[in-house]
Amino acid sequence: MISEEAQQKPILDKIKAESHWRILSRPEIFRKDLFPTLHELHEHLEKSKVSLRGWDFPHLNTKEYLLNEDYLMAWCDWNGIREYWKYFQSGQFVHYSNFIEKNYPGMHERGAQMSIGNIPERVSGYISLFSNLYRFTEAIEFFKRVYSKLDGSERISIKIEVNGLKNNLLYFGDQPRVHLQPLLSYSDSYQSEKKFSISEVFENSNQISLDWSLEFFRTFQLQNPPMELLREQQSKLIEKRLL
Repeated sequence: MISEEAQQKPILDKIKAESHWRILSRPEIFRKDLFPTLHELHEHLEKSKVSLRGWDFPHLNTKEYLLNEDYLMAWCDWNGIREYWKYFQSGQFVHYSNFIEKNYPGMHERGAQMSIGNIPERVSGYISLFSNLYRFTEAIEFFKRVYSKLDGSERISIKIEVNGLKNNLLYFGDQPRVHLQPLLSYSDSYQSEKKFSISEVFENSNQISLDWSLEFFRTFQLQNPPMELLREQQSKLIEKRLL
């Protein structure tokens, strides 16, 4: 008989077959039972998940999750949104997700209309600058919450990988103040690992996520980002003014 976890593997395979994120975090000090029970793990995750724009990170509903051995896992394949993640009693967290905006109806045409200049024929898709700023911000905010039980001097490791980027175009969305030539990714992947103390994350979460997103955007040759606009959009997200 196929286990329930094995039954959900096709969702992970589907995510890996398209442009996708992989986010991995863990405390630097390993404790097998940072959360002594799966009940405590589940309860802490529920309190820590982030919902700033109508969809929580990580997504967890009442039906599509599983408590298994020493971890909680959940998955989603709904309306073009795909996620698959695990959260362990040790505090390690791994999260896979696709680019939601790439599956919006008419996104290819919309992205082309919003880009200025000649669109290269080899463009395979469009990736939203703001949507990905939001993802970095949600992830760091989640880590601030989910590792809150650790001492402020303890450190966590966060690794972010983005795959399937080659020939995708970065676009700015409905922002008339932004006039930008098309920004194409010539690299297929982005990978970065950073380490922070818990205190650093608590004190500088918004700046950490903004700086990290700017590093990611350089994959698309973005040299002069509209900083005022990015900070404005990030503030709207944090204050839930995008809903």
